[in-house]
Amino acid sequence: MPRLREEAQADLASLSGTLYRIPADAWDEFNERHRELRGDYLPRSQANLVHDYMEKAARSLLADEPGIYMPEPGTQTFYIGIRHTWVFRLHKLNNDFTICNNSTPLSLEFLDQDDVQLGLPAMPGSVTNLHLGYLLNVTETGMSSVHIVCPNGPGAYYWEWTLLPEADQGREPVALPIAPQPSEPDRLARPKPSEKPVEQPAKDGSGA
Repeated sequence: MPRLREEAQADLASLSGTLYRIPADAWDEFNERHRELRGDYLPRSQANLVHDYMEKAARSLLADEPGIYMPEPGTQTFYIGIRHTWVFRLHKLNNDFTICNNSTPLSLEFLDQDDVQLGLPAMPGSVTNLHLGYLLNVTETGMSSVHIVCPNGPGAYYWEWTLLPEADQGREPVALPIAPQPSEPDRLARPKPSEKPVEQPAKDGSGA
């Protein structure tokens, strides 16, 4: 069973501002390098570029932090292991905190909270797999917010934690407009035994 959100918030509190900066710095670099051309990019191409900048930011921001494990540069799949307890993958998130993924065996194992062969140093005991990701703003030209999500299989999650920049920590997160997405069947996050399901809002026919 994956660890609770409260455990993550307690254990990762000192890193939460740094984790927020990984997608924030990535978007800053993307906009700096591609401002004139970004209208020409397909959404997937834009997401791939931002992901590369997220990996670059993670390697820089976490380089001197103790207990951090990352694969060698050039490794096909990038992960961040923290304190033999947490393993992160980096993603653009859907508005319901799920991810668009090609459903490879490796990604499905990660979503199902299985132990995944990462090529990282051995992590004794069970680890909790997490997504560190961002939601797009309404114009899809930057990020609206940053989140840590604990997946529970494809299309579902156990919990979500909204991160804040260091200057705003201690304040309540403010919801910003996010990019609309095509309508799709309502999803239901598979609950932990002690929790009620996370219900998605009922459709009203507006396509929202």
